[in-house]
Amino acid sequence: MKDVAPELLEKLNKTFGQKVVIDPQIRSYKKKLEAGKLTERDCALYIRKMVSIAGSSVTDVMKPKNLPDEKLYWNIAEAVLVPFLKSVINQMNDIAVKTMKESDRKKNINIKVKTIRYPEGQIQSYLNMVVNNSMRAEGEEDEAGN
Repeated sequence: MKDVAPELLEKLNKTFGQKVVIDPQIRSYKKKLEAGKLTERDCALYIRKMVSIAGSSVTDVMKPKNLPDEKLYWNIAEAVLVPFLKSVINQMNDIAVKTMKESDRKKNINIKVKTIRYPEGQIQSYLNMVVNNSMRAEGEEDEAGN
């Protein structure tokens, strides 16, 4: 059987990238960030928007029609979602760090900004949920078809 994970990851990254580029709010926040004018509130909204786009990208790409046997198996979820989520988390960290550094600079505060740790437990829980939901949906379809 063909390994679909690399193809799905590429498609997921591409979908996310396209959505981020065309989103007017993201463009506005990015310009503010580059100009050093992104407030902490704007940073939170920027990150929230990135999370929303990441979620919709996963929903768009990880559809049953794109999966073998129309199921999301654990190995596929791990090979596709973990690298994607790590990438999104790193982007969010970068946004937050740049915002805090600029805010601290304006206040003449010179301390190192900490980044969030990778939420390994939450990611594993998320993978369990999506894989279990995929398998459960398949079982419900089988019961309805009989």
